[in-house]
Amino acid sequence: MKNLFKAKEIPFGELEQYGIAKEAFLDLPKKALDSLLTGRLSPLMKLSIEGKNGKIYSLPAKVKLHRNADGTTALRIFPAMKEIRNDFSLTEKELGKLKDNQTIVKSINRGNGTERCYLQLDKETNTVMHVKASEIHIPDAIGEA
Repeated sequence: MKNLFKAKEIPFGELEQYGIAKEAFLDLPKKALDSLLTGRLSPLMKLSIEGKNGKIYSLPAKVKLHRNADGTTALRIFPAMKEIRNDFSLTEKELGKLKDNQTIVKSINRGNGTERCYLQLDKETNTVMHVKASEIHIPDAIGEA
C-alpha cells in the first residue's frame, strides 16, 4: 500500500503531548510505522495525558495520521472505551452486526448532506470506524490498482 504521509510529516510535538517521545515512536515495529504512514490505525499504545489537576493519566489508545484541509498533518486519537460510542445513531440491529464483525453501509449526515459510508467496529477501542463509499476504489480485475 502506498504511503500517504512522509516520516518528516509526523507531528512529533503532538505525540510528545501524549507522552510518546520521537525516539520511542520511531522505534515502533516496522509494521506499525507502515500502518501509520499509509493512513491506517496504529496498534494499541499507552498514551499519557495531564489532567487539569496536574496528575498524569495513562490510557490505551490507537492513533492515526490525518491530513487537514490546509495540507498539514495531525494526529487522531482513538482511546479504548468500555462501551461503543454510538455517534452515528445506529440501531440495536446495526450495533449487533458491528459486534459480530460485520461491515455495514449507512448514509451518514456529515453536516453538508448525507454520504454513504462503510462502518466497522474496532473491538480493541470500541470505536465505530467509517470511510466514505466514494473513497473506496475497487479494481475491475485482480491486479489492477
